[in-house]
Amino acid sequence: MRKRDIPDWIIAKSIKLTGFFASMLSIKSRSIFAKSIGSILYSIGSSRRKIALDNVSRAFPDKSIEDCKYIVKGAFQNISITLLESAAFLFIKPEKFYSFVKYTNIELIHNALKKGNGVILLSGHYGNWEVLAFTAGFFTNIPLTVIVKDQRNKFANEMINKFRTRGGNKIIRMDKAARVMLKSIKNNEAIALLADQAAQKDKDVFIDFFGRKASTYEAPAEIALKFNVPIIMGFAVRQPDASYEVALQEINYDDLINMEDTHKAVEILTERHTKILEQAIISHPDHWAWLHRRWKHSKP
Repeated sequence: MRKRDIPDWIIAKSIKLTGFFASMLSIKSRSIFAKSIGSILYSIGSSRRKIALDNVSRAFPDKSIEDCKYIVKGAFQNISITLLESAAFLFIKPEKFYSFVKYTNIELIHNALKKGNGVILLSGHYGNWEVLAFTAGFFTNIPLTVIVKDQRNKFANEMINKFRTRGGNKIIRMDKAARVMLKSIKNNEAIALLADQAAQKDKDVFIDFFGRKASTYEAPAEIALKFNVPIIMGFAVRQPDASYEVALQEINYDDLINMEDTHKAVEILTERHTKILEQAIISHPDHWAWLHRRWKHSKP
């Protein structure tokens, strides 16, 4: 191990050890513990807090500064819950997830695959997005190919990927995903990805998101339209008892299939799934990761 890697190793081991002890707690107690960590991070994370507060203030111009701060603090807490739960879930039997993750219509995934063109499962950094991908594959017994971005801390990245693949899901880095995605579609498999981070400003499409143009990945819409692949969106919404409920929604785009302007069709479909994400965030604004620079690119 290189000397410069030691701090990252210590951080990752500390997270894993904390996750081990957290796995012995009830899901409600674990959530409360993680919230306290998130509150501390909110207090000391001035740069990220500033970015998040600016994002929230612009997205909700009618809210008071105190309301915006409350949402930002909740976002810090949500990320802490997601990280701690992911670490704790390494030590929890997969069957236990049935007791605290409920889908209202998970059969949509099976029905989509019956069409024979694969399925794209879309979500965002919302609620516990890690438990969403894990349970979608485990509960349906349909292993997902999950598109991920590597974490800066390679040891923490290995730990998170260990959880991601416990139930049979496969992971592929975003920068190597194109060929794998096409292969999965041709094999009538399921692909899962998060499409809510800033995309490439010179390659992808700019879509209205909370009143501002945001560079948005066009690959999900592009692949769906080209190969007639169903798109299903879902979000793990945290309940008062710290369990999760997920309602899936298939996006209808029949009106775009034969559209002559294919680029316009991609843009419209991207707008549709972005609007669904936006509405989910409006319902539970503290569930989304406002901490990243979603609007960092200006439209060329």
